[in-house]
Amino acid sequence: MFARLIRRALPFILVCCFLLQGVLSLLQKSATYDEAVLLASGAHFLRTCDTGPNAENPPLLKAVHALPTRFMRIRFPPMPPTLSYSYSMAEEIEWGRAFLFEKNDARRILMPGRVMALLFVAGCGLLAFFVIRRRWGPLQATVFLILFCFSPNLLAHARLTTPDAGAACLMFLAALLAFETFVSGRYRVALFAGLLTGLALVAKFTGTLIIPIVCLQALMFGLARRGAHRARRTVLALLVLGATALAVVHVFYPAGPRFVSLAGLHCRSPLLGRLARLPLLGGLPLPLPHGFLRGLDIVAHNNQPGFPNYFLGRFHPGGGSWWYFYVVVLALKLPLPALVLYAAALFLFARDSNRNLPHGGMLAIGPVVILLNFSLLCYRQLGIRYVLPALPFFFLGAALIVGKCATRSRAWQRACILALCCQILSGLAAFPHYLPYFNVFAGSRDRGTRLLFGADWGQDLPGLARWHRKSGYPPLGLDYYGTADPSYYGGFQPYYAPSNRYLAVSVSQFLIHPENAQLMHLSKQPPVAVIGHTIKVYDLRKVPPLPP
Repeated sequence: MFARLIRRALPFILVCCFLLQGVLSLLQKSATYDEAVLLASGAHFLRTCDTGPNAENPPLLKAVHALPTRFMRIRFPPMPPTLSYSYSMAEEIEWGRAFLFEKNDARRILMPGRVMALLFVAGCGLLAFFVIRRRWGPLQATVFLILFCFSPNLLAHARLTTPDAGAACLMFLAALLAFETFVSGRYRVALFAGLLTGLALVAKFTGTLIIPIVCLQALMFGLARRGAHRARRTVLALLVLGATALAVVHVFYPAGPRFVSLAGLHCRSPLLGRLARLPLLGGLPLPLPHGFLRGLDIVAHNNQPGFPNYFLGRFHPGGGSWWYFYVVVLALKLPLPALVLYAAALFLFARDSNRNLPHGGMLAIGPVVILLNFSLLCYRQLGIRYVLPALPFFFLGAALIVGKCATRSRAWQRACILALCCQILSGLAAFPHYLPYFNVFAGSRDRGTRLLFGADWGQDLPGLARWHRKSGYPPLGLDYYGTADPSYYGGFQPYYAPSNRYLAVSVSQFLIHPENAQLMHLSKQPPVAVIGHTIKVYDLRKVPPLPP
């Protein structure tokens, strides 16, 4: 009786652990680079249904995160007319900063929004648990949830009001329900899969990758199960799924024209511009809202070559793109147990592909599509956030291989238990600084921040304020990377003030300003404190003068 109670309560206990880690971490962090504009545009959408501000991010998750503002008395800064469907990120960020720090109390808006983000991801994880338990069994579902709830990479983004973690979960759930649709052939399941596919599309524009993922899954089932009757049911299920997804997209874009051609959109991005010039496609009215296509064009426009990048210790001011970028990122950022178990699962399913072709496709298609897109097609390559949707597929593969090993010798079982324990310890050891997490391949988190860009989003101003207070409020200058208002968190001075006794520098400033001789000289000195692995504090009295 007691054992049965524990089994039933275990998924909820794991989700509570996930929420506890996330809440205790988010309370210690300042607003990251684009949280302010995301909250401002989400609150604006809830009041007006206008998708114009920050159009490069669809409205669903912005609205979910900003939902607590519906019960607050908040003020908006004046919105310039050019802000609607703007191609200028700087203009949007300035408007968001004014909303969060000048017109309102930032903490009162930011913290409830982050809790909403965390609850949304936790709910998606719990829903995935029940779907996996129904299809593969309770052991596999429990292992998946353990890997999910103690993933430092997922926790890093789940506790922020950015759409990365929520969109990753929705994409995985859509792929999972599509797989269930093709297995069962039930149209009711296809409706739910279509609903989740549509939600993934209006969560983040990365969600458009769910379209090739689902279509390739359907093709995989067609190859594995020949026959006119089964093929017809698969095609019909795919049509039901697609029609439902389109309806969801139209619901979240209530204003503006419904059927727009690419030629009539006047695209500014090279990608959509080339498509608009095609003889047939360019003038064909697409079954998508104007706002959705305009946002997609903004994303593609901002993804053009020229965005500065930092990779393996070198800064590339004119940008750079490498086919192996995300292979290196995953090798340095993911806990090793999940990677090893996922690789073992792919190997076993590939070895027995005749019998397990659909299951192997479920594990491989999602990560392959995501990695190929961001490695070969998309220019901007920054950190792990863009390939975050691949992570739940890794967790599922690891869970399935643990399920197979459970029926083998005790040595296999012990190896799996050890891998799961290492995953849990990795998640706990990363607390509360999840964004700068790196695995043992990187050496340490401080060394990892010198290899890749993306660990510092300007999130550690509260930690710096605590250090400043404990040190007796000495004159402290700040060279900060981020969009949050430093004066909101503490009495910091500009870094060049001559009266400063200490100087705090965001690690990103060292990476993106290699031409600054003073910063480069400072980076060679030992700091007196390192705040959250992202801000280094130097005692200027101990720094030797810059050599001529």
